Amino acid sequence: MITSNKCTILVDWAYAFDYLSILEVKEHRLGKHLSIIVEYTEHLLTQMDEEMFNQIIASKEYENLYRANAAVFDSVELARYGQIAAKQVDDLNLKRQAAKIALQKRFWHNNLTEVKS
Repeated sequence: MITSNKCTILVDWAYAFDYLSILEVKEHRLGKHLSIIVEYTEHLLTQMDEEMFNQIIASKEYENLYRANAAVFDSVELARYGQIAAKQVDDLNLKRQAAKIALQKRFWHNNLTEVKS
């Protein structure tokens, strides 16, 4: 029986922080507070200490991931109206993937298990 409208999944840490940065991009681009960010951050903090969380959030790697997600978000909006090619969106998404890999390697010293085509 399902008792909640949310679930927990097993992913690489970089993937978890990728999702957080996507939420932050959406909050900034939409100009409204997303309460899910607080809830999600609290959930992450049940699995890691606050000092490490803060180190990650303040890192160059996380900033690069945020910027990559912002570029993807903006490019998808442009592609929606035919203003840029899908290839440009894909190129930006590859930069996002590289940023996730860099974050994973810096803080967890391993590769992503996520498979990209």
